[in-house]
Amino acid sequence: MIECVACLRNGSTDEQIETFGLPLYLSRHPQRHLSLFPTASAWKPKALIRHHHAIASALSHRRWHALQIGPTWRDAVIPTLSVSPTRLVLGVGGRLIVHPLVDPPEPGAKRVGRGREYMIAKKGRGSEADIVGALELGDDELAVAQYDGTLQRYKLDPANGSLRSTAHYAHPAGSNLQTLAIGQSGEVILTTTTHGYVSLFKTRSPWVPPDTFALKDRAWSSMASTRHSSLSLALYFGVAGGIAIHPLRPSSGPDPRSERLLIGPDLPSRSTAYDMTFPSSPSAHHPSLLLSSWFDSYLRLHDLRTASREPVLEFFDPWQWADGSAIYSTTYLAEHHIAGGGARHGTVSLFDIRQPKAGWSVFTPGGKGSPVYALQGEGGRLWGVTEKRAFMLAFDGSGDRDEGMVKREARAPKERAVERPSKWNRRGGKWGWTVRYDEPGEGCSGYDHKQSGVALFDSLQVV
Repeated sequence: MIECVACLRNGSTDEQIETFGLPLYLSRHPQRHLSLFPTASAWKPKALIRHHHAIASALSHRRWHALQIGPTWRDAVIPTLSVSPTRLVLGVGGRLIVHPLVDPPEPGAKRVGRGREYMIAKKGRGSEADIVGALELGDDELAVAQYDGTLQRYKLDPANGSLRSTAHYAHPAGSNLQTLAIGQSGEVILTTTTHGYVSLFKTRSPWVPPDTFALKDRAWSSMASTRHSSLSLALYFGVAGGIAIHPLRPSSGPDPRSERLLIGPDLPSRSTAYDMTFPSSPSAHHPSLLLSSWFDSYLRLHDLRTASREPVLEFFDPWQWADGSAIYSTTYLAEHHIAGGGARHGTVSLFDIRQPKAGWSVFTPGGKGSPVYALQGEGGRLWGVTEKRAFMLAFDGSGDRDEGMVKREARAPKERAVERPSKWNRRGGKWGWTVRYDEPGEGCSGYDHKQSGVALFDSLQVV
C-alpha cells in the first residue's frame, strides 16, 4: 500500500485514491485468479486489495483450509490435473473426471461441483491406455494424451455433459507418450515419448503430419512457451542433468546451435527436473523466472535474463531432504509464493521467494505414502493430485463459508478412522503416524522448516 500512502501524504482526495492510487497498486502487485467470481477485473479495487491482503496474511500466519475433492479412487494411478475458470479436469487412469466450478451466491471463490466421469481408454487396454495429459484448448475443447500413443481432441458440451472426439493425431507405431504440453496460444500441441522423440502438432490441423525430432535422452517434463523468447516459441525439456531449451525458428523447427542447458546441482549430477513452469500472466513475478522441481529434493528458480546456467535461488524442505524425497511438481501461488509436491506422504512445501529459508509444509488430506504428482496454483488456492485423490488447499478464506470450497455433493465420504502424522523420528529418519477414530476426514497438518525439531499444527476447520 506504499503508493496509496504516498497519495494521502500528497494531499490527494479520496476520489483520486480510488480512481488512480488503488488501480496503480493493483497493476504493480497483480495476481492471477482462476476461480474468482466475478473475474478480478470486475471487482472494485478496494475489495480486491482487501482480498489479496487476506491471502497474504493467511500464508504468512500459516492459516489454511484443506479438502479432498471427490471420492478416493480405487486404484493407485499417476493422475493429471488441469484447472480453468470453468472446470477442474482430472485424468485418472483411463478416465476423465470433470468437475464444474460453480459460481457462489456472492462475490468470492467458485465452488467445486460434482464430477462427471468419461471412459477414454478402450476396454481391455489396462494401464497401457492411461491418460498422461489432459489440457484445455479453449472453446470447451480438450487435448487428451494416453500412454499408448493416442492423442485426441475432445469437445465438451457443458449443457448436457457430453464429450465427443473431434480429432485424432497420429503418432508413429509403438510410441509411448511421456508428457503433453500446449503452447500458450493453444495452437501447438507438444508430446514427448519414453524414447526421447518430440512431436509438434498444429491443434487445428490434425491431418498435417507433426514436426518431429529426437532428444539425446528421455524428457521427464516438457513445456512450450513464448514467455521468454524473441522467437515465436521455445521448447523446454527436463532431462537428466538439467533443463534443455530449444528455441524454434518460425519456419524450420528447432535450431541445434541455439540449444541451451540449465543445470540444477553442480555437474556431473544426473538429477532431473520433474516439473517446470513460468509465472502465469498477470503475475508479480518476472516472466523470465523459470521455476522447476527436481529429483534431489530442491525447487529452483532460473532467471533466463542472465547468461548463467545455474539457478538464482534454491528451496528445500530439510525433512523431505533427510527423507530422500524427490519433488515431483511445482507451481507459483499468490503474489510471492511457490509450492512443490513431494514424492512421499502427500506433502506440499510452500516458500515465500523473498525468504527462501523460511518455508513450511503441509500433509495433504489423506495423502500418506503418496507422491503429489501435479499442482496448480492461483491467487489464493492450490490444487493438486496424489495417487488416489484430488485436493484443494485454500488461503482465501473460502473454507469459512458454507460449501465455499467444495460443494457437499462433491466431497469425499467421511471415514471413521483417519491417519495423521504425529512426530518425526530423528534417529530413524521417519515420520510417525497415529490412527484417530471418529474424526472428520477433512483438514490436514503442517510444520515449519525448523532445524531444531518438528512442531505440527492443524489447518482450519472447514464449514
